Amino acid sequence: MRAGTGDAEAPDVIKTNMLGALVLVVVVGLVSTAQAEGTEEVGIGQRLVDDTLLKVDIERVGETIYLRGASDVASAVDVQVTSPSGIVRRGALTPGRGWTTSLTTSLCDSYGFVAQEVGVHRVRFILPESGLDPWLRTVVPFDVAVTSSTCEATPIPGRLHATRWHLRAHDWSRDSAFTSSFYVLAHQDIVALDLAGVAGFEYFIQAGPRGLEAPYERTSQPVRVVPLPITRPVYPLYLHPPVLRDSGSGELGQLQSFRQTREEAELTLTFYESCTWEITIDRDHDGVFDVARDAPVVRGTGAPGDALVRVSTLGLIGAASARIRLQTAEVHFAGYDVETARPGISFSRWNPRTASREALAIHWDDRALVLGDVSENPSPVEALDGLPAAQHGWGSYAASSPGNDAWIDTWASARTQTLEFALEDTRVIVERDASVPSDAATDLADAALSMDAGARFENAPDATPGARRTGGLAGGALCSARLHARPSGLLALIPLALFLALRRRPS
Repeated sequence: MRAGTGDAEAPDVIKTNMLGALVLVVVVGLVSTAQAEGTEEVGIGQRLVDDTLLKVDIERVGETIYLRGASDVASAVDVQVTSPSGIVRRGALTPGRGWTTSLTTSLCDSYGFVAQEVGVHRVRFILPESGLDPWLRTVVPFDVAVTSSTCEATPIPGRLHATRWHLRAHDWSRDSAFTSSFYVLAHQDIVALDLAGVAGFEYFIQAGPRGLEAPYERTSQPVRVVPLPITRPVYPLYLHPPVLRDSGSGELGQLQSFRQTREEAELTLTFYESCTWEITIDRDHDGVFDVARDAPVVRGTGAPGDALVRVSTLGLIGAASARIRLQTAEVHFAGYDVETARPGISFSRWNPRTASREALAIHWDDRALVLGDVSENPSPVEALDGLPAAQHGWGSYAASSPGNDAWIDTWASARTQTLEFALEDTRVIVERDASVPSDAATDLADAALSMDAGARFENAPDATPGARRTGGLAGGALCSARLHARPSGLLALIPLALFLALRRRPS
């Protein structure tokens, strides 16, 4: 199958009839020692298709963009640079000025564009031969460098990125497998995705906050499902870590209070930054918050500020633990027709303050796939609640591998915070409500809400010192907080409850 796509900037990418087509989401890797960014990072066996719209960050007027490249099927490579205001400048790579088959030559032999504006500049390599097969419209090698001024200045890393990288390998065998890393900028975080042994002939690397759009989000699916799955590239993917002015850090939110009735639990949450949240109840009392079996799972999106959240407790038998999980910058790898990923896909969070990686739990759900030989399948088939320091791998470099004609989604979140609280047995609440006059029961519930608002939270061992009440989240570490009511507050409420009950008792 061959990759069929729309324009490089199209918001929707729909894959049909693809040969080894690959849609990636989010990526990160180790810093390269290369002076320019391009072929050395993606690998000499991976060719850049000329419809890839590259983007270059320019921070000061006078910085210079240097371009180099060649093609083994064309005699010329045109180049085009578009400024943030839309001014287009064109040139052509020629011997001694940009055309090269070796990236070891001097940067002074490159084709240079002096930037007259600050902002994102769009860069294109273009093969002008009109009769060239679209499959062959590839540039290899290639690189892009940004310097402060002249070609003798040291190139500045972390300036080159693309929303959609379009690459083509020699074939989809083990020898041509893609093994590389990118850095994806997702809001205030950089999430790393390493790709090891990913086999695709013509494929795409792109990032977004979800793998497949509804109704297939957070799942892997056969390609022949209806409606056809859609992905949306959103995040920029860099070959080197970009510089973040304000990187995300600290905790995402806090449980301020909650109260429970016979039918629902009502929670007041405070969000410190935009994030997604989900609530899971351990209904089977096995000590595990299984998002597949411990229904209900209530999900939502939180903006900075307070929010009132309700979750049904109908049918809850026995006291149970509940968990709120807050997440930010969820990023997905959604690969189409990727027969093999061995050893597989892995994520980490790039911490720009320490220039190091921090472990993330990664997630997948391959239950909807018709899987082949069990030895070729991922293990486990589902990892919905996340596996730390894991790789999602499948296949054996054969056309019958599980990824053939399928979308396989893998995802992680840049930062995750969990808060746990205890739910009462609903039968106990029913019995208590039946024995207390309704007005007094209301006063008791209001008093309980006030008590919970003053609850304290215990820091996790990995919490950041001096953080807010639950202890902060350091990088991608998991911060766990458990709600504890002060016993002294509970004792103080008993006389109040008795007084209210007697006062309202009919004379």
